[in-house]
Amino acid sequence: MVPLQLEKSKSNTPFTLATAWSNFCEFFIEKKQSFLDSILPENRAKKEIKKLEAKLREIPNVEDIFIIPRVSKSLHEITFKILADVDFDIARQIEEKAINLVIDTKWELCDFYKTEDWHFRTQVINNADSSFVTIE
Repeated sequence: MVPLQLEKSKSNTPFTLATAWSNFCEFFIEKKQSFLDSILPENRAKKEIKKLEAKLREIPNVEDIFIIPRVSKSLHEITFKILADVDFDIARQIEEKAINLVIDTKWELCDFYKTEDWHFRTQVINNADSSFVTIE
């Protein structure tokens, strides 16, 4: 039998059944999530697409981003509709910046998954064009 040396413990929380169970559950959930991330390849894609969405939102004059997958529950073909109430010249500038970001993300995913099966498009729309239903 090994004596417990509580003075060397990393936590000041007293050891109880509730804290032990809580620590175990947190550990188990963390391990389960990392395991799921390793077997579900689209998790990496979701993270990259969320990063791309954040970068697109940082472009000046962009009001909103709509991510529209061609097929439900698939991230391989997506159109990024960028809402920006601007004139034609500024819309072209936004589209050029967006295309560069989208292409970079597409190639990162192609390199990571070793496949070129990723098809992303961009479209800049103004408020008059945004009369469609958004899909969450």
